[in-house]
Amino acid sequence: MEQDAGIANGKDKERIINFQGEHCHHMLTETKVIINKPVKEVWEFFKDPDNLKLWLSGFQKFEHISGIPGTVGARAKHHFLERGKELILDGELIEVIQEKRIIGILDSSMMLNTVTNSFDDLGSDQTEVGISSDTQFKGFLWRQIGPLMKSEFKKRQEKDLQTLKQVLENAKENP
Repeated sequence: MEQDAGIANGKDKERIINFQGEHCHHMLTETKVIINKPVKEVWEFFKDPDNLKLWLSGFQKFEHISGIPGTVGARAKHHFLERGKELILDGELIEVIQEKRIIGILDSSMMLNTVTNSFDDLGSDQTEVGISSDTQFKGFLWRQIGPLMKSEFKKRQEKDLQTLKQVLENAKENP
């Protein structure tokens, strides 16, 4: 998978590429946070779908569809409540590297979103968690208005990672 230099440098940028025969905007965002917990603990919490509702904005429910949960090829429906309306995203895991990275695709009628979640062990019981999101808008309307919502997407990512940090750092230590 080619990595965009803008993402590697933590900079957001937009570009137009060919998507299923149509030109469409890619909206790239990246957010990182340092969590004062060891990578193993962060990883175990993150990969448990029951924990998503504790930190992910608007998340309602995870519905396993096929495959072995947490492994490449696993498919699920992710149910969100967005501005009073239900949004269901079809998800598939495309890469899982234990305690390092999870890459998944979330698909809906509005967009195709490739999300890379990274986990970097900083030592001293600290983990840097990153979310890199490559959103491809579908349909004429979404290709026009989607990129205008970039700052909203970025703020949401930042809020979600801060909530993840708070939940993990405020969790009781395992006995």
